[in-house]
Amino acid sequence: KKGGDIPREKRLEQNRKAAIESRRRKKEMVDELKRSVHFYTKANTNLKAQNADLERQLLVAKQAILFNKEKADSEAASAKPAAPVASNTLPTMDMSAFAAASFFGSKSKQDIESEAMQAQFA
Repeated sequence: KKGGDIPREKRLEQNRKAAIESRRRKKEMVDELKRSVHFYTKANTNLKAQNADLERQLLVAKQAILFNKEKADSEAASAKPAAPVASNTLPTMDMSAFAAASFFGSKSKQDIESEAMQAQFA
């Protein structure tokens, strides 16, 4: 070999090592992105399910309010009160227990955090 080939071979070897390291970093980055996609896809699915459940609970609450209003209107019409009753008055209902149960669901904060951690490493 010529004397000038030694620096070239050294440069080619360094280039090969740099290329190998670059491919390793790229693979690591792609793998991390895949894990992120999996985690956020699962989180999105869970949030969609939770949203659907909350929408269902909201519909049930609205139906309960409407039913109680119709019931109160019916009772008011059949009782023929001495004083006129305002037609836009809604009956009062204590919805705090219902709202709390609907908002928080049956899962504790610890359960939700645990599921998030499991989903991250799944």
